[in-house]
Amino acid sequence: MEQQQTSMPSKAMEAAVSPMEHPEASQRTKTTSNTAQLTDKEVLSNSQNDSQPKVQAVNEAPVQRASAIANTPAKFIYASGRLRPHFTNLGLEKESEAATKLLNLKPNDYYELFTYKDENNNQPYRYLAEQVSWILSIDNQDAYVLLPNSNDELDAFIHTLEVKETHNVADEVLSVAIGELGPVAPNALSNSQPLHMVRCHHLYHFTTAELMSELSVHNTTTTAIRDVLTALAPKPNVGASDSERAKNFLAYRYATIYAKTAGLEPNKANNSTDDKDSDQFLENLETKPSNTSPGRKIIDVIFTYQRNVSGRKSTYYTSVDVTDLYPFLHSNLMDYVPSN
Repeated sequence: MEQQQTSMPSKAMEAAVSPMEHPEASQRTKTTSNTAQLTDKEVLSNSQNDSQPKVQAVNEAPVQRASAIANTPAKFIYASGRLRPHFTNLGLEKESEAATKLLNLKPNDYYELFTYKDENNNQPYRYLAEQVSWILSIDNQDAYVLLPNSNDELDAFIHTLEVKETHNVADEVLSVAIGELGPVAPNALSNSQPLHMVRCHHLYHFTTAELMSELSVHNTTTTAIRDVLTALAPKPNVGASDSERAKNFLAYRYATIYAKTAGLEPNKANNSTDDKDSDQFLENLETKPSNTSPGRKIIDVIFTYQRNVSGRKSTYYTSVDVTDLYPFLHSNLMDYVPSN
């Protein structure tokens, strides 16, 4: 029973994949009275190689289901955007509308619908969350179809839809997805757009106000946060290249860069002529590959600050290892000396 809780059959894929003639699948259909379903991994595999379909058990372990996409080198994603459910067909949408009316919910209150519990503490409408597809949009442009890797990820998907009482309507909810890039999604999953599927291994979300509040604890300011975020996430940043992944990692996981920028901001309380040239602003940000660790993919992220009066520049850099699914800090922020 516990295994079923952590390894989730993605019912959303049923509408996108036709039944396959396969001896193993045929035998399973006979013994389970047509209850066997395809996992997300099968959709990724079958989209790449329809001539050799692979049927997996519905309740296979998450570790097995989390393997890289078959026959292709793993390409990782570290992207931030807005996540929303998409109904894969009209019947599923009408099913959701009927349940919403029955529970007397607002038309788009999907969080309350998906998480509703009856008197027996069951979630009778969770199947809707399992059968919709989940589309991540970046800068108001649909970018990926996210496939939850397990029930834990599906729970994280659903919780991005929660609207708290203290939530400001103007405060954007951002979701950061970490996963593996797959092939182009079937039309039913992507709303007929050429969107790639992403096997999502981890997703976390926050509002812009929550991000500001958390980063402000680290001796930084709103201005510094805004300036650095603008530099780190120029539009569009789909989190697919090594440099984009490195910048997104720093933007949401490394508060030191915000504190550094805040420390170099103009000091309005000090108007002396001697100290005016100590005021600096973030003038440029660039990335480049580093060869400091053979066999690893290291990205140097270089921050250039410029003095307001003299125009003198000072440069700092930090390095991020993006070799694996989860990027990590390779070196802390320090002075940068260009090599010839």
